[in-house]
Amino acid sequence: MCDCAGCLTATPLLTGFSGNGEMETEVAQYLLRVRNVSAIVIDCNQNMHAISADCGGGPCSGAPAIRYRAPRLVRYIRAHGHPHTPIFMAAGTQYGVDWIGGDTQHARYSAALAGAVAKMRAAGDLQVTMVSGDEFFEGDEYALDADTPTVAGCHSSDLGHMRIAQRWKRVLEPVLTGELPVPEPPTL
Repeated sequence: MCDCAGCLTATPLLTGFSGNGEMETEVAQYLLRVRNVSAIVIDCNQNMHAISADCGGGPCSGAPAIRYRAPRLVRYIRAHGHPHTPIFMAAGTQYGVDWIGGDTQHARYSAALAGAVAKMRAAGDLQVTMVSGDEFFEGDEYALDADTPTVAGCHSSDLGHMRIAQRWKRVLEPVLTGELPVPEPPTL
């Protein structure tokens, strides 16, 4: 089994909010008190459906909230002590229904995040990138058996957590060791 702490050359500080992380700068102000940060991973996409955020002109949720809040959060992080720290914006993992295909929430949210990251990079912030959750369970078929990476096609099983950790290792380790710059975001 490969957990994040055992896979990386740096010690991760995991602050899971169990469905409550919503890209709020009010939360970031406390998290940014941690110094000597090698990289920041923001994984809030799946949580953005249930919020009623102020998007600068009224309430919004889902993809509009991602498009509004993601750049705002990154600007806040940059202005408060991390002007060059690599930031990885995670698109989250797919739900079982997403594996079947079609116009899904995951696809819309991933596209919103990819667009927000592309705009940030076009504006000159090349230290922010998106990590697609589509690759976390790469090669797995949607199945409800002992070898599935999820429980009921939704929450990660032990196997799913191991595959997610292995994927994050492949993404983070070259950046943390200085072997590679922050990778280009995927094209959706």
